Amino acid sequence: KMLKMLGFGCAVASDGLEAVDLFVSAAINQKDPFDIVFMDCQMPRMDGFAATEAIRKFETEASLPHCHVVAITAGGLGLEKRCMESGMCHTALKPIRLETFRELMNIFSSPSLSPSPLLTFRCPFAPSPPS
Repeated sequence: KMLKMLGFGCAVASDGLEAVDLFVSAAINQKDPFDIVFMDCQMPRMDGFAATEAIRKFETEASLPHCHVVAITAGGLGLEKRCMESGMCHTALKPIRLETFRELMNIFSSPSLSPSPLLTFRCPFAPSPPS
């Protein structure tokens, strides 16, 4: 709802498996995969870590550029490392507010992808800024 309030289109998945299916379907059918995925780390059927790994595997096999995957999490010990190892680019802590989404969308639509206090680490898969 919040992304729509900000004027962005989005697709919503009820679990990690559905998230992967939506991502793959968009890439295959529309030839235009999602630019940003907000991934809850704790989901039924397939958690956000496994879903992100599946998305990264598909991107690699399909020779697609990596999209930004933002972990939505309540935090916890060692979580940042686990997010990074699964291929997530950034983390945002729950509860997510409208202003948090606004800031993240501003960052991702910026060609420089400058660091922000909302983000805990920089994605090793993020596209490089244009020269």
